[in-house]
Amino acid sequence: MALRPRQMGALPLLYPILEVLGVRQTVNELVPTEADIDLGRVVLLLTLHRLLAPQPLYQVQDWLAETVLPEVLGITPQQAYDNRLGRALDRLYPTWASYEPGWPVGPSGSTIWT
Repeated sequence: MALRPRQMGALPLLYPILEVLGVRQTVNELVPTEADIDLGRVVLLLTLHRLLAPQPLYQVQDWLAETVLPEVLGITPQQAYDNRLGRALDRLYPTWASYEPGWPVGPSGSTIWT
């Protein structure tokens, strides 16, 4: 097996903070799922991506492949495709919006997501 260089960036600093905050556990308690990748791990992935390499969802998969996160989170780059990440955000939105009453709404009273 050949060694491949991987990006770490600020991951050793940020990941422990997210762990102490209990991000994964909190998300999984609020929005349980039976998916093979729990929403807590997806939130960790997207949070770290936003903090370390803010790019669109369709670039998360390529970024993930260059990092140590597949080993840390147990998510392969093939599992982190943009449609899956978008569906996870859609699943999280109703719960999150209920905690954020000031979230932007359209003229008809619908959220910006509809």
